[in-house]
Amino acid sequence: MTEQTPLQQKELLLIKADYLARYGMEMDDWTAITMLDNQVQFDKMNMQLLANLRENKRLSETFKGSIKQIHFGSKPEAFRYGFGRSLPYAVCALILGIFFYIYMSTYKDYENLKDTVRSYRNVTSYEYLISQGGIDKG
Repeated sequence: MTEQTPLQQKELLLIKADYLARYGMEMDDWTAITMLDNQVQFDKMNMQLLANLRENKRLSETFKGSIKQIHFGSKPEAFRYGFGRSLPYAVCALILGIFFYIYMSTYKDYENLKDTVRSYRNVTSYEYLISQGGIDKG
């Protein structure tokens, strides 16, 4: 068996005595050592849990002070408030959507024109004919 401090031996004797008082049976040394080790680990876990609970309570109090609650008298009033809060974002999205549509339509027109010029390389030679020409129905 390993060297034990007098405090540990006292705790082991207390564990054995408590077990004997509860169940009327004597506990062996190894079981008492295991129970003492478990008790020490549970005490550490309990300390950590209490520290976490204190921190949680402190943070909870911090959040309670920083959250602003808004109460409305009616549903239309709440709707107008929500609409007013989201209106700037909706307008920005609409404007960006319009700009994107204009850009894409202009880009497609440009691409079609570029394809036409690429297909007919000598179109500049016939520019006058195309702009001033007419159709003869001969």
